[in-house]
Amino acid sequence: MYNDDKEREVEQVLVCESRCDSEDTSCPEHCDLVEKTAP
Repeated sequence: MYNDDKEREVEQVLVCESRCDSEDTSCPEHCDLVEKTAP
């Protein structure tokens, strides 16, 4: 049994993805803070 159910309900994850071609290494990444619900 886990007592930290409240902490597992909502989990914020920082997802970063590059919005440019892989050839361009000087491209800034776009980061979003997404709420992930644990199964």
